[in-house]
Amino acid sequence: LTPYVADILRLLSPECPVNRVSVRKSAQVGLTQLGIAWVGYIIDVCPAKAMAVYPTITAVQDFNREKLQPTIEASAALRRKVRDQASRSAQGSTTLNKKFPGGS
Repeated sequence: LTPYVADILRLLSPECPVNRVSVRKSAQVGLTQLGIAWVGYIIDVCPAKAMAVYPTITAVQDFNREKLQPTIEASAALRRKVRDQASRSAQGSTTLNKKFPGGS
């Protein structure tokens, strides 16, 4: 549905020599799904530390509840790697920090 997303994902791959990718876009054009795909790639294929920035804690909590966590649960590969959420354990993931082998 959004063919331009594939080009952006190619720029985000480790094989691409580009160091910075900037996108100017309007709302509701599919880039949240691109971000989730990229995070999934980092978790599954190229583990590293990564950070997503949201304007408020409520916004990131909504993103986790509505989009990221359901994606992790629906993907066997991601489900195997992302540590379960554990409110009292420093080893587990949280709403704000997903932990996986090689990164978070």
